[in-house]
Amino acid sequence: MGRALNGRGQVLVVTASFHHLGLEIRRKGFEGMLHERFPGVEIVDAVESPYDLAGMRAVTAAAIKRHPRLTGIYVTVGAGGAAQAVADAGLAGKVTIIGHDIMDEAMPYVARGVVTATIGQDPYAQGHDPVIHLFNHLAAGWQPPRSRLLTEADLVTPANIGQFWQAGKGSVESAAMAERRPRPMKTATRRIRIAVLGLEDAPFWEAVRNGVSPPTRSCAPSTPRRSGSFPSRRRIRPGYPGGSHRAAGPRRLRRHRNDDPRHGPGGQHQRVRRRRRAGSRPSTPSPRACAG
Repeated sequence: MGRALNGRGQVLVVTASFHHLGLEIRRKGFEGMLHERFPGVEIVDAVESPYDLAGMRAVTAAAIKRHPRLTGIYVTVGAGGAAQAVADAGLAGKVTIIGHDIMDEAMPYVARGVVTATIGQDPYAQGHDPVIHLFNHLAAGWQPPRSRLLTEADLVTPANIGQFWQAGKGSVESAAMAERRPRPMKTATRRIRIAVLGLEDAPFWEAVRNGVSPPTRSCAPSTPRRSGSFPSRRRIRPGYPGGSHRAAGPRRLRRHRNDDPRHGPGGQHQRVRRRRRAGSRPSTPSPRACAG
């Protein structure tokens, strides 16, 4: 942003939430770096916007009216709604917009130059790489070189958009991106089952899911076998901040025998078993029990 504005101008920050940890790290990192390296750029406002296009469009349009001298907008998520507001105001090409992620609703604006750049976080790799790493660990004893393995951040602009996204196809896998993917280190000598869990409610996860399937075929003809990837019944339940970790639907976990009062001491099933074990025992006390 600082380089695009030649070190001077007024910038608006648009975020989907002031309470989301990841988005707050982005916002504070952007603001801190801009103040440090480009002191001539002023952040005039930071606004919270709904994640949907219409909501972001309305919030951004109101901010443009409050700050008519804006020269830049930074969005902590996909910038599609902000781009619509800028285009509506006749400011396309005059206001620099930088956002995040390769989302279908924002990428046409990148292609047209309304959005200057979007920062992709390679969601395909977020599905692909963990499966390969888990397989290599289980099949070849591979150990991660460090505690955190990060995906590449790609700066997508009108000049290179074809390497990352194409109209009618969505996100694409370029040869350069395929080259940086980890690969299986050996063929497994036993069947390996790897479970992948994720949300289906956010469009971002579709690209992650697309990255899961190829490694299950490339490791071996029958290994590893993927299990439980992105259950189709998964839905976010109302009233649970951030979503629920339980799947919707009638299925419920069976209670363990020890948790069922019928199986506990004195329970119905215990009494039946005692009667069955007793069989033909005499109902009168034994002589030894009466002795003394």
